[in-house]
Formats: sequence, structure tokens, C-alpha cells
Amino acid sequence: MLALFLKGGTNDKSLMDSVGQLTGVGPKREQALNHLDIYTIADLVTYYPTRYDDLAEKLPSQTADGEK
Repeated sequence: MLALFLKGGTNDKSLMDSVGQLTGVGPKREQALNHLDIYTIADLVTYYPTRYDDLAEKLPSQTADGEK
């Protein structure tokens, strides 16, 4: 399945290849990923953000004043 995202559509890439080998990852995006210590495809698929917004729907009675 990962092969669908590799440039050229072939599966001859390894998880140790650079994230720059992925379709849609150009030099600027590769540099941004490198800033997050993501250098390889393996780094990318094992990256878990330290913070995220859970935008699951909540009932109004379940939210505090001013909460999203």
C-alpha cells in the first residue's frame, strides 16, 4: 500500500529511504519534516504528534464555556 505514495508507483523503495522519495514531498516539505527529526519513511510512519485537537462532535452539555 505504501508503494502507491512512492514516486514512480513502484515498491522498490524501503522504509529507510528519504521522505523526499514520497510523492508530494518536495525540498521545502522535506526540510520541514527534517526539522521534526523525520528523515526516513520509517520515521514518518512512526511519528506521533505531541499535541493535536480532538474535533470529535460533542453535545453542548459536554463542553465548558469557551471550549471548542
